[in-house]
Amino acid sequence: MNPTSSQPFTLSNDYSAEPPPAYSQYPERQSAGQATTFVYNKLSEVSHDASFRKEILKRVIEVHNTMVENSADRLELVWQNDFTARYPKLDKWIEKKLAFLDNRELINFAFASSHLEEYYQAADFCPGKVDKIRIDFFRRYFSLEGKNNGMKKLNLLESTDIIFQRKIASLKEALQDEPYLEPIAASEQPPYCSQFNFPVALKVIGDASRNWKALAHTMCEIFPGDEVDKIESECIGNVTKALLTVLNKIACSGKRTEELVDVLKQIGRTDLSERLQKALQSI
Repeated sequence: MNPTSSQPFTLSNDYSAEPPPAYSQYPERQSAGQATTFVYNKLSEVSHDASFRKEILKRVIEVHNTMVENSADRLELVWQNDFTARYPKLDKWIEKKLAFLDNRELINFAFASSHLEEYYQAADFCPGKVDKIRIDFFRRYFSLEGKNNGMKKLNLLESTDIIFQRKIASLKEALQDEPYLEPIAASEQPPYCSQFNFPVALKVIGDASRNWKALAHTMCEIFPGDEVDKIESECIGNVTKALLTVLNKIACSGKRTEELVDVLKQIGRTDLSERLQKALQSI
């Protein structure tokens, strides 16, 4: 417009057309079947690995169960009912005979037996319910280890000083029932962190719980970015859980236990470094 023009300046009213429809990637008015297909297709975009998708779906069910208000709306994973139905004596034995274990002892045993992931899965499924976490964990544990090896590994409770004298009698009493329990075969699993000695790590490095953050920072190639902050937020006020989480991640990265000898020196725990070296040499 010519600035010298005497014509008044007015805003155009030519914007009365309907606004564009709101964008949404989610289709409206769909049946349960359509929604199921849509969600699964989205899940397939995350990973083409069927076992990974299965693990995600299991965790989705666990999260769902923690959020629903009506117990009738909870979902049960088939393997849990299947375990109780197939091994009722063993299931009852887990519930009654292993009740002497508290949550601290349970998480220590889960690490020592190389089953910390199963502990976390049980804790996700039964949040805040110590008895149910213990039962759920041991169902997972025996399903993987089988009865024979699973019973043998229970001796780690005593040999790694997880439990002390007043509870050793309870362990021995529980193990006496082994011949009367149903046999259960071990799952065919690849060797889990076979280069890492979990029992020795627990017995020696377990005394470095307050140094867990220094340990993680020293091995920054395994704990990049905000990984340490994430562990701290997930283990608020529980330095033992934080340490075991760090050690488990180190083990899963393929490191050997021997590699922690120098790392312990670097964080000022020469005492534990020497103890670890001696413990590994005596095996």
